[in-house]
Amino acid sequence: MKKLIFIFSIFFIDFKTFSQTFLPTFHGVHHTKKIPTNGLVAYFDFSSGESGYTLGSGVEATTDKNGNANSAVQLDSQGEIISGQFSELLDDDFTVSIWAKHDGYAGRKMWLISFGSPNSPNPSKNQAFHLGIHNNGNYRVGSWNAGHGTNVYLGNDDSWKHYVVTYDKSEKIYKFYINNTISYNQTNHNLSLISKDFIIGSQLFWNNENWNGKIDEFGLWNRILTSQEITDLYNNY
Repeated sequence: MKKLIFIFSIFFIDFKTFSQTFLPTFHGVHHTKKIPTNGLVAYFDFSSGESGYTLGSGVEATTDKNGNANSAVQLDSQGEIISGQFSELLDDDFTVSIWAKHDGYAGRKMWLISFGSPNSPNPSKNQAFHLGIHNNGNYRVGSWNAGHGTNVYLGNDDSWKHYVVTYDKSEKIYKFYINNTISYNQTNHNLSLISKDFIIGSQLFWNNENWNGKIDEFGLWNRILTSQEITDLYNNY
């Protein structure tokens, strides 16, 4: 894969001290999408100069789901992450949306997104949300130290997939969607996030548990998206 040609040098900076770093211009394609704006906290399409996060060393531009060059990111090894701080603390209802493609199950944990606790080891139970793959190859949706594995297996299908997680704070319920279909519900879960810190492509605390593949179109809302809004996100990419 061709390396990105940077107009200026980028260094990996601790996102606690400087979280608003511009993504190098990937000269990618902007799609016409139905992106809900009500309650939108963050939306990264990884296809142009963006602010709001810091790139780890080695993160590369790659083709997206539709074959558009330089319109998604490739994460292959330890340290290839995207980190920062959201503009607000998400200690209430929220929705996470992300497109991803794996390059083969690595036989270990692989995380797509983690947020809600400071970037330090051993957070308290239910303080950090994460979405990814556990050691057994099943998806894990929920909180650190809360045992929230699913019975949904990653499998060998390495096509692009759309992942959505909604969390209802008052009802204490997660809903996990894959390609616009509910795949798993997690009930009776009291999540208490205490930090704005986030990492895309790994875990907040262990960067060697990185995603192995491509990531694109990450969105976060401070409310539960409707079924139609989730469908629109799936159909308009």
